[in-house]
Amino acid sequence: MTFKEACRQLGLSSRLRIVPRAVDPHQQAMQAARAAFSAWQDEQAAHLHSQRRILDEARRVAELMYRISRKFPHLFSPDEQAIWIRKLAAVYDRLTACNIDLDILVDTEELHERFALWREDEVRYGK
Repeated sequence: MTFKEACRQLGLSSRLRIVPRAVDPHQQAMQAARAAFSAWQDEQAAHLHSQRRILDEARRVAELMYRISRKFPHLFSPDEQAIWIRKLAAVYDRLTACNIDLDILVDTEELHERFALWREDEVRYGK
């Protein structure tokens, strides 16, 4: 007697029911951690891209003012020239840091470092 025949005699459906597997707590925790990590990456990428756009605009302004102060030094006092040099240097430093952070988020080889940054944020901000 085949399985189908036995089911027919008993009045049961011959289709097998798929019984849901018990949820493994470890697997559930890993899925939650992956989702939190992915959300953190998206949030960081959006924040850094926004910051990069702002810094690019500040860089353009600082470079323009630096060039003008060099080309027409009689229009600026030495203090004003020094201010634009410092502003330009500060923007370059912040852009470099922003680019490094973006590289860590985008580069697939930096997964361990990206995970470490996420853990630091989790501990620091208790997310």
